Amino acid sequence: MQGRPEAKYIIPIRSEADRLETLIKDLLTFGRPAPPQPVEFDLRGFFESLGELMAQQFEDGHATLGLQVPQVMVTWDARQTEQMFMNLLQNAIQSMQDKGGGTVTVTARTEADRVIIDVCDVGAGIRDEDKPKMFTPFFTTKEHGTGLGLPISQKIASFHNGVITYQSTEGTGTTFTVNMQRIINPSV
Repeated sequence: MQGRPEAKYIIPIRSEADRLETLIKDLLTFGRPAPPQPVEFDLRGFFESLGELMAQQFEDGHATLGLQVPQVMVTWDARQTEQMFMNLLQNAIQSMQDKGGGTVTVTARTEADRVIIDVCDVGAGIRDEDKPKMFTPFFTTKEHGTGLGLPISQKIASFHNGVITYQSTEGTGTTFTVNMQRIINPSV
């Protein structure tokens, strides 16, 4: 194929196909989320594994992952929880790229039957005019974003009797806080 005039179109076509595949997956997840299938797992081990899974993204974004997560057992849908935290960690990594990287810090604590997890970055922060739209489907500030990562994450948190909130200062960074029930039942 190399040397042929149409060869120059292969990489852009593949890139666009990958982007469309991601968009379709996000649309399906947002439109028809599966009910949670809770399993018990250790939260610290979960984040350690997630850090390994995302190691290349952290490296590419010149970012590091700082974990301050105790060993605590939770009963959540592991696949959905992974998607939610991957979305938050990807956003954190991307927000720090213009600053040359930094550390994404994940902290966790328990309060009664709740687990509160903070995902903090030292990135660009969220502009005041964008704050009311952060969980609005299809709103994005990214060139190649779908605008579905945060709405999907919020929906996943709600399936776990939880909520996602955030605090952000433009130019300083953002902290997303996930507050979820420690043990969910399949019927929740």
